Amino acid sequence: MQRIAFLIWFLFVSLTTSLYAESSPPKHPYPEVWEWRPKGQPKERALVNFWKIEDNDILISCSRTNEAQPETITFFSRRKFKSPEEAFGVPPGAVHPAPTVDHSVKLPNGKTVTVNPGSFCSEGIGAKITIYDSQNNLIKTNTLILLLDKPWRSPDAICEESKKKGASLRYIVFQPYQAIPLSDNTFLVSDVITGTVIRFDENLNTKSSLLNNSLFLIDPKLLENSIKAPGLNTSSDEFFKELCLGISKSIDAKRTPK
Repeated sequence: MQRIAFLIWFLFVSLTTSLYAESSPPKHPYPEVWEWRPKGQPKERALVNFWKIEDNDILISCSRTNEAQPETITFFSRRKFKSPEEAFGVPPGAVHPAPTVDHSVKLPNGKTVTVNPGSFCSEGIGAKITIYDSQNNLIKTNTLILLLDKPWRSPDAICEESKKKGASLRYIVFQPYQAIPLSDNTFLVSDVITGTVIRFDENLNTKSSLLNNSLFLIDPKLLENSIKAPGLNTSSDEFFKELCLGISKSIDAKRTPK
């Protein structure tokens, strides 16, 4: 009799636990953090390194050639360090784990994210982020445009074309150099000019506060077609301003109830 009562109790507890687990919302391992921007206006291109560390966090180190020390911080908890060595608890100059550098990554759900920084000497034309499903079918691709606080000009000596144009832009193409997959099917990408880091979900959406304020998502084909149009100066702020303004107006029109 006691054995039957125990079996009934065990089945009841198992069924209750199962139902509770199915009805409970999934736990998200990451807080609602969707962007990070280094301090100050860039004067040189940025080198951003990523490390996956404990507590589901990501360590970021952003170096510029005109700065003595890299800016080192964790993406989610925003813990600051003097250097990656300090973060890993090793002496300056000591060997620490190699950073993750991937141009193509697979998310836990099987989707693939690829990043292309485009041409460094043509204002980043061709830069894009692309997502494919598990069967390698294209889901979505976007080019990102950043609006800076102050005009920026490429200092690269190899970019003779840009030097001749004398382009000094506030609107620049976000040039994604690497991607970091996260366990909730979101991922991080960094820009090689500003060092800005943006988090996207598996459908290339972001909750970043920069979106449609100083960060604009553009269909690469729209950008390419605009560049091919006669009489346009693609190295001018006006070109990108009109492009981004058109996107903002389109989004506002969709939000406005009819």
